[in-house]
Amino acid sequence: MTDPWTKWQKHYEALGVVDYVLKEPHGWPGADMRDQLRKGAQYQVWHVLGRWAAGILNGFPPYSEVDTLAEKNRALKSIAGINLKKESGGARADSSVVNAYAFRDRDLIRDQIAEIQPEIVVACSTMDPLIWLLDLDFDDVATITRRPLWNSTRSICVVPWRHPARGGGVKYYQQLKERLAEVL
Repeated sequence: MTDPWTKWQKHYEALGVVDYVLKEPHGWPGADMRDQLRKGAQYQVWHVLGRWAAGILNGFPPYSEVDTLAEKNRALKSIAGINLKKESGGARADSSVVNAYAFRDRDLIRDQIAEIQPEIVVACSTMDPLIWLLDLDFDDVATITRRPLWNSTRSICVVPWRHPARGGGVKYYQQLKERLAEVL
């Protein structure tokens, strides 16, 4: 099996945007999410994701325990981050554009997720495309944004959640803990 990064590079070479393979630089060309994760919690988004990841990985200890730089950095090294749109973005993402990229790249995204084999996916404002990308099971459209959904074939639990750039203090840490209570 070809590694996912090589597949993405070939895919984007064909599209003429090889400089943005596995990148969502939010306005600064050349940034690579893998490099950002290796550096740890340097930007606000990574601080929030680090807290959330530390909570999930450690059974949601008190917020003060996950709000240390060391704990956030340790947690960030234990997770995978995936952007559905791999090209440079901005402060706001147009959902129709993200969906179009996800649809175009769906086979590679599915391969990437299969390679990572996550047990839990936190959908940071990406629930809509993940429903069809991962063939999620749901009974009622009204519950899609409120409870974790399962894909029994892949054994993945997908948790609808907010984007970390929208804030991530103790209030949202507690709400994520409550949302995941039925899963963990």
